[in-house]
Amino acid sequence: MGPSSGEKVDGDQDVVYTRSIDEGVGYQVGRWQHLKHYFTSRQGWIGDYDYLYLITPNIWPLNKKYRNYEAPFYGLNDEVPILLTILLGLQHALTMIGSIVSPPLAIAGGAFNFDAQITQYLVSAAFITTGVATALQVTRVHIAITPFYIGTGLLSVVGPAFDILPIAFNYTSMRYANGTCPKADDGT
Repeated sequence: MGPSSGEKVDGDQDVVYTRSIDEGVGYQVGRWQHLKHYFTSRQGWIGDYDYLYLITPNIWPLNKKYRNYEAPFYGLNDEVPILLTILLGLQHALTMIGSIVSPPLAIAGGAFNFDAQITQYLVSAAFITTGVATALQVTRVHIAITPFYIGTGLLSVVGPAFDILPIAFNYTSMRYANGTCPKADDGT
């Protein structure tokens, strides 16, 4: 059995198989004892991960310690320390926010020269659309009469993409060339 794989024993109790660090031999622990140990021990919260590696830039005077360092790889069923999960989850969430906001800002400022109020509207519409589309993507719903499904059931963020930018820029340049897009007195 791999680390943290669970199965039913005698139909009543969940058992988690883990590896003994000292002996390398597998032993059985109940699921609640395992979770209690994971959330109350230093190993469960911090682990043996080198957190300084996460914030060290890869430039010559600072990367001497990590020149030949190979970051640990966590497999599908491996236990990741809670602090590392929080840090990497925060990093991922901030990256997603930046990627959701950037296309509407580029369209509002670069293509259409919108004012602040319309730009705020576009950004909020991008957040709302991303939330609804992601919820539909994650939720696997069977439509009653038809054999169609909505969503894959997988966690994936669906939102605005940078693919739309060339289309928006070409569309606005065409509208300005045709004269169908109004211009202000100052040329905007």
